Amino acid sequence: DKEEKDIYISLLKKNGEWADPINLGEIVNTASDEISPSLASDGRTLYFGSNGRPGYGSYDIYMTRRVGDSWTQWSEPVNLGPEINGPGFD
Repeated sequence: DKEEKDIYISLLKKNGEWADPINLGEIVNTASDEISPSLASDGRTLYFGSNGRPGYGSYDIYMTRRVGDSWTQWSEPVNLGPEINGPGFD
């Protein structure tokens, strides 16, 4: 669906140009929307919002960790729970 929102990364090349965007893959991205990505300072932990997974509200916040050096291999996203996610848009 062209209307869905997925998370991509684009890396800065040595020559100062941006590489082509890389879709983070089906572990992170669903057939619905993934939004507001935030990569932690460790370069491996990603927080993002999604309405394509079971949750507490319309959009919940999830956490996943990059596996190895690939940008397309991630741990199964974990919902941050009802302490963070309420019944609305989080």
